[in-house]
Amino acid sequence: MTCSLCPSRRVPSVLAPLLTVALLSAAAPCLMPSLAPPLAAQPTRADPVDWQAWYGGALTVDLPRRWETQVDYRVRYQDNASRWLGSYVTTELSRGVGRGWRLGGSYRLAQVGDRTFHRLAAGPSWERRVAGVRVGARGLAQYQRQTFDGDDEGGSDTDTFVRTRLQLRRPLTRWLRGYVSTEPFFAVGGDFPVDNWRNTIGTEWDLGKGRALDLFYISRPDYGRRTYTRTFHVVGVQLEFDWRP
Repeated sequence: MTCSLCPSRRVPSVLAPLLTVALLSAAAPCLMPSLAPPLAAQPTRADPVDWQAWYGGALTVDLPRRWETQVDYRVRYQDNASRWLGSYVTTELSRGVGRGWRLGGSYRLAQVGDRTFHRLAAGPSWERRVAGVRVGARGLAQYQRQTFDGDDEGGSDTDTFVRTRLQLRRPLTRWLRGYVSTEPFFAVGGDFPVDNWRNTIGTEWDLGKGRALDLFYISRPDYGRRTYTRTFHVVGVQLEFDWRP
């Protein structure tokens, strides 16, 4: 099987999504630098607001016996989308276990400046169609460990969160879907019960042949600072592929 995205028909079709994601992620900062307003830089107490840009892609593979796996790559830019923040690679495996229910787990490797993050997460998800709207809920237990490059003593820090997401998705046209979601992050043993809160609105364009383009906006207040609240506004683009071997 071949793919129209491949530069040569000798390239296996499963490689086309990975090649496309890599090229778009590398080119995105050059193609879209003007999206961010020319404001001040990274949030501080005097200016606690930052605009970010996220670019990436995901490949989802449907496996036998209701199994599914996904590989996701994303680059993030901060300081009003003017400076690289980090690169993130996530792998996920899940399985359907009942009507509308799935159980899954994931591992994410992130390089953010001089820090390397290892994140594990697991939990159930549920989705059901109600009056033309797909209603979804997800719960995750998340453990994250960060290490600091160049630290001979192997310095590290850890965080544990419980995440609960509610999402609504609805077809807008034959090729376009809209969605909204809200997801608080509860810090285990943190100074504040809610560490941060992610609110998302987006659209998914069906490009055909298992491809879709996800355009989204995220508003994320961060309550982790003792003396002030940071607020992050995110504009994101993600290219998504579905593959059925």
